[in-house]
Amino acid sequence: MSSNMQPLVDDLAVQLYEVQAVKFGSYLLKSGITSPVYFDLRVIISHPVLLTQVANLVFQTAVQAGVDYSSICGVPYTALPIASVICCNNLIPMLIRRKEAKDYGGMYRIASWADIVNAHAVPGSGVVKGLREVGLPLNRGCLLIAEMSSQNSLATGDYTKAVVTMGEEYADFVFGFITGSRVTNKPEFIHMTPGVHMHAEGDNLGQQYLSPEDVIHKKGSDIIIVGRGILMASNKVDAAKMYRKAGWEAYLGRLS
Repeated sequence: MSSNMQPLVDDLAVQLYEVQAVKFGSYLLKSGITSPVYFDLRVIISHPVLLTQVANLVFQTAVQAGVDYSSICGVPYTALPIASVICCNNLIPMLIRRKEAKDYGGMYRIASWADIVNAHAVPGSGVVKGLREVGLPLNRGCLLIAEMSSQNSLATGDYTKAVVTMGEEYADFVFGFITGSRVTNKPEFIHMTPGVHMHAEGDNLGQQYLSPEDVIHKKGSDIIIVGRGILMASNKVDAAKMYRKAGWEAYLGRLS
């Protein structure tokens, strides 16, 4: 390290101590060595100026040492924000090393706390099996995505038929479908339809909207799923009440 960087390092050390990124005492490290000093740089993510200073110093030290590189890897978790700052400021490609082994089983954990989960059938029945193993003993349920509300969606035809078959095979866990229309006449399955908006139009990304009347009365769905119609409203509570009323009235109209 060059002598002209020493004042920066000294000042940085003081700042790190003030935010408890540097601690003094007796610390047993993972290596088994007891150290009188402990560095916990995880806290600097809450101090943007300090994070930038650390990142700049690390990069300057590497440059002065003549380190040859073509990219920088941010190792979770402490080094990840530091590497991000370095790469953004110096336009360097960044890589991320996975801390935990990739475990597809991890996605099934959602069924341990969510009352209802939804799943695509594209990966095959293994997805439903995994969710079922976790969720069924806890009285959870699953909705399979049979159709989508976006324009030119491929979730149609044979795919939709396969989803319905899969749902019927695991009817003790799958209780319905997310779909644009009724895909089965079996009364034990609920149909929930997204893309509902009072103004049944669309957007420039291909989202196709249907009104509550279209969804409940004409297409035979049971429940409307409203996103932007509520989230983008100036009064979200009033908007939610409006859609609830419209959906209920459409349902009563279907029964009459």
